[in-house]
Amino acid sequence: MFRVLQLLHRLKTKYLFTIGVFFPILLGLMVVFIAQLFPDIYNDEEDVTQKILQNPLNLLSALILAPAIETLIQYVPVKISDYYLSRRCKFANFIAIVLSAIVFASLHNQHFIFLIPLFFAGLTWATLCLVFIQQKINPYLSIALMHFGYNLIILSLDIAIYGYA
Repeated sequence: MFRVLQLLHRLKTKYLFTIGVFFPILLGLMVVFIAQLFPDIYNDEEDVTQKILQNPLNLLSALILAPAIETLIQYVPVKISDYYLSRRCKFANFIAIVLSAIVFASLHNQHFIFLIPLFFAGLTWATLCLVFIQQKINPYLSIALMHFGYNLIILSLDIAIYGYA
């Protein structure tokens, strides 16, 4: 974990944003591919994209409100652990990042197979949040923008692949 943080600290902000948006997308696409190979594991009874597109408020919620609230839920424990606890406990940031990722994944009412990429998306964003906190870059806004970009790209891919009208 510490080596990962050291590596991330050396990267430019634009590369951190690229990692924050596209790494979770790649993981999600891998899981979707695996789910397609084993249809018995995942049966898509509820079409989340169709629900989002039916109501403009749902679209607004998925693209703006959800990233804002979920980022806040991730940001607070990471900020508290970095500011108060990291001086007392060497693993406080690691624990906060993992717990933050678990909470992030559990906030989504998804099939269990999609909790895996959601956990790693939460892990990625919480880790980058810590890096942004330590680099004194606005961590909340940065992670919320990454989450917005992720949701926008996933929604766009879903529309492009399945052709919602």
